[in-house]
Amino acid sequence: YLNWRFVWGRSDCFALIRCYFLGVLGIDIGDFRRPSSDGFPTIGWLTPWKAEKHSFVQMPAGTPVRKHDIIQIALKGGREPNHIGVIVNAERMQMLHNVSAEYTSQVGLYGSYWQTRTTHIFRHESLI
Repeated sequence: YLNWRFVWGRSDCFALIRCYFLGVLGIDIGDFRRPSSDGFPTIGWLTPWKAEKHSFVQMPAGTPVRKHDIIQIALKGGREPNHIGVIVNAERMQMLHNVSAEYTSQVGLYGSYWQTRTTHIFRHESLI
C-alpha cells in the first residue's frame, strides 16, 4: 500500500484505505461517487462516506488510537473532514495515508500536526 500515486477517484486517500481494509482485514468499508475533478474537489466539498453505515463506531475524544483505526482529518483545519488515513502501528503512532498528487502514499507519524486536525476516529465493530 506504499508509494501509490494519488489519482482522484482511483488511488486517492479513501481508495487507499478501502483497499487496505479489504486486503488486510477482508472488510468492505464501502465507497462513494466522486465528483469530476482535476485532482481534488472544489472547496467546501464534503466526503459523503458514513462510517456508521459500514459498522464503524466513533471513538470518544481522548481515546488512544489502535491499529486499524480510521482517522478523519480536516486538512485545512475546521470541523469537516476531507482526508482519511488508517493507523498501522499504534505503538509508534504511524498512519498510512495518501495526501495529494504531490506525494505518494506513505506511512508517517500521526503526530501533533495530524492530531490537531483530526475530526473523528472510527474503529470497526469487529475490532472492539
